[in-house]
Amino acid sequence: MYVIPVVVICPNCSSTIYYVPNKNSITCTNCSEVIEVEIEAIREAIEEPVEQSQPTPIEQLQSQISQQNAELISQITNLQKQLNIITEPISLQDYQINKIYELTLACNQHILNGFYSSCRGIEEFYSCSQLDQDNIKGYIALLGVKPDLDNIIWKSASETLCTPFTAGQMIILGSDMMHHVQDNIYKFELLRNQVMECISIESVGAITWESII
Repeated sequence: MYVIPVVVICPNCSSTIYYVPNKNSITCTNCSEVIEVEIEAIREAIEEPVEQSQPTPIEQLQSQISQQNAELISQITNLQKQLNIITEPISLQDYQINKIYELTLACNQHILNGFYSSCRGIEEFYSCSQLDQDNIKGYIALLGVKPDLDNIIWKSASETLCTPFTAGQMIILGSDMMHHVQDNIYKFELLRNQVMECISIESVGAITWESII
């Protein structure tokens, strides 16, 4: 069993004393002042169980975004190691490498093309450039620190000026953006697996981003 020391501030010299709650008083090591301690109150505070709070929707979304970023970085790193476009492919493997490179570019482009969200009650189209993604993630991070943030502004792709968004609307927008990115990544992974399962150059060439999965 571990005994947890309690920090006590001496009222006479303001020194910090580490006190193990096993007696009703302690002597300051600096000025020799005898300090009375309410030991029962301290023990109750130490022994009182701490309830585990459930993560808020913002915390859940932040966790999902962090996981998504880590997965993206890992996938991009692996692809950079594996993919070097082959200008004169000969073997089946050469064609597979080039096809995966082609699908990687298509996946990234479809992510950047934008997504739909009904965060304001009606379905609207939103741009999804890398800057847009970073700014939306920034808002989500701010809302995690300050849930009552009230100066949020954003706009759909059809608007020329930003307008006020509520915290709830921005959370939904961030969630819709995350699902848009994940859906495209998932589609890429399925198509990549199809490419790697091909046994002929012709079957590799038949696979495109628009292929039915």
